[in-house]
Amino acid sequence: MTSLASLRRLFFNNDDLSPYSENKGATQNSIKAYVDTAVSVLSGTLGTGSNQEVVYDAITIATYGEDYPLEQTTGNRMGARQGRHVWENFDTDYNHCKVRLYTGGDGPNMDSGNIYEGGPFTDIAALYSWANNLIPNNGSSIIGHTRIEVYDIVSDVPQIQKVYGYNNLYCACAGSGNSRTGNVKTASEGGSFLWDMFTALTTYFRDEEGLINNITTGATLQAENPLNRRVFWLPSNKKNIYALPITDNSSIKLSSSLPIPPRRWWNENSNTSRDQNNTTDVTGHTILSKCYITYYNASDTWILRNNYDFWLARDDNLGNSDSSTIVVYIVKNYNNANEFGFYIKPLGVDRIMFEWIDTNLYNIEALAMNSDRQPWLKRVVLANDIQPRDFFGDRTIARRDGILFNDSINSMRTAGSLKPRYYKFRLRRKSDNKVGPLTSASLVPVIRTRGARVKWIVK
Repeated sequence: MTSLASLRRLFFNNDDLSPYSENKGATQNSIKAYVDTAVSVLSGTLGTGSNQEVVYDAITIATYGEDYPLEQTTGNRMGARQGRHVWENFDTDYNHCKVRLYTGGDGPNMDSGNIYEGGPFTDIAALYSWANNLIPNNGSSIIGHTRIEVYDIVSDVPQIQKVYGYNNLYCACAGSGNSRTGNVKTASEGGSFLWDMFTALTTYFRDEEGLINNITTGATLQAENPLNRRVFWLPSNKKNIYALPITDNSSIKLSSSLPIPPRRWWNENSNTSRDQNNTTDVTGHTILSKCYITYYNASDTWILRNNYDFWLARDDNLGNSDSSTIVVYIVKNYNNANEFGFYIKPLGVDRIMFEWIDTNLYNIEALAMNSDRQPWLKRVVLANDIQPRDFFGDRTIARRDGILFNDSINSMRTAGSLKPRYYKFRLRRKSDNKVGPLTSASLVPVIRTRGARVKWIVK
């Protein structure tokens, strides 16, 4: 039985030398050591301290009797799952990593033979040239089993502290200031964009879905009162920006505490709008339908997709395209069938911002983790179409297509059918190729969500 003195030593002095817990492999001494180690692992170091290794994969590149010298296709052919991905992307993403070569072994377990350290190599051709000079051979064939490990060393490189995600189209609607605060209520005016979008939406919901009777244009909306942009409703709490509206089946509940300025209802018969009322406009308003609007950043164009084109909207939002997508719900007033409004939600994020990073000293890298916890590496391509200094201060910014692995899910499926669970980020110091710990925040794919199907969020 544990003595009172032992308990006092454990909880107050924290110097007990016996293992606190062995559950799930935890064998740290004392509560403090246990907690420190847990925090270190959660911070994304993939180890418990500095100078830990991150091994991307071990790849068999030759077995006994393989033709010598090795050709560059050998590792690709023999690699499986992530190993093939490492081989195929070595020149672009793994050519700053360390390499460990095991040669002359009796089998895959490498019970005998030699171990060599090398790298970084500028490309896979340089890697093969190095390996061929070290692999035991008789002039025409390989002697023994040969394996390569590709890895990095986590050292004293700083950790990225901040990871922000935002949707470029949603920011255009809300205004960059409002899109980051908790008091977003209505859309802001951004040139003629909102007025054009209003025309497209009213035309669609009349001609395609038959949900409204009259078509009104953005010019009509703007001429009546510029404040009519408040017909476009946005989330009132930043925690709900990427969630669905608060609904009861097919209806939406509005708060009885009116925002300042309040939302507005558009009357399709009178072509006028009015402010939300805090007594009659609170609950039970019907969500009739929704559609998607995707903005293509490179061409500065946008397209409206109907409710049944969610696969196209998914492709716009999920993959390697430089695009932004929002969901627009049409809401009918419970007390007045002639009044409606549009509720706007961003369909995930397409921009990632970090704190300002000196790119003369560091590169930013993304690591994707799968269900088997095998890390995949990619160099993050930073955006060149956004100023580093914006409303939020000095930030380093990347587009979604500069982070994801090709079309992401499809690419993962071709290499072992493993979907990415999350992406984390880190710095690589250019002077010595050492890497830092991963970010605590992650870029996460949310799949098969109601109304969104697939979206990326930062959490």
